[in-house]
Amino acid sequence: MEVEEVGMDAEDKLSGFIFMCNQMTKPECYRYRVFALPAGRKHVVERINPGMHLFLFDTDAKLLYGIYLATSSGMLNIEPYAFGGRFPAQVSF
Repeated sequence: MEVEEVGMDAEDKLSGFIFMCNQMTKPECYRYRVFALPAGRKHVVERINPGMHLFLFDTDAKLLYGIYLATSSGMLNIEPYAFGGRFPAQVSF
C-alpha cells in the first residue's frame, strides 16, 4: 500500500484520504477491514479520524473504490497480522 501527500502541512485538516493497493494487498484490506501504510507514514495515518471519507485506488486495475468511512482513528497495528506486518500504520473502515 502507498499514498502520496500533496500540499499538506501540520495545520491542514484532511477531509478525505486515498489509499493505494494492488492485486496482492486488496484482499487483505477487505479481509481485515483496514487500509494501511508503512510505519514511516504513521504521522499521515494518525491524522485520520472516525467518519472521514476514505478511498482505495487499485494500481493494477486502475480503479478507484469508495466512498468508505473510517471507523477508527489512524494508529499502529489495529490488525497486526494484516499484510504480513508490512503496513502497521492502519485505519479501520
